[in-house]
Amino acid sequence: MKGPVDPRAERKRQALSIITEEPWSTTEEIASEMLMSKAFVQPLLMELHNEGKVTYQQKSQPRRKYVLLWRAA
Repeated sequence: MKGPVDPRAERKRQALSIITEEPWSTTEEIASEMLMSKAFVQPLLMELHNEGKVTYQQKSQPRRKYVLLWRAA
């Protein structure tokens, strides 16, 4: 019998299934595919980065300070 499913771990698995090595994905694109808000997804992506599963880079954008781009590590 399986124990309860950890919703945060399930969301991390979902994010990892979306993020590929190439091309880089924006936080907004990942959030859109997960049907969640950017405010919820970005900390989740940072956790995955701290675990060494994804990498990111900052890119300057006109009319915005910057955008984060993500890809599989």
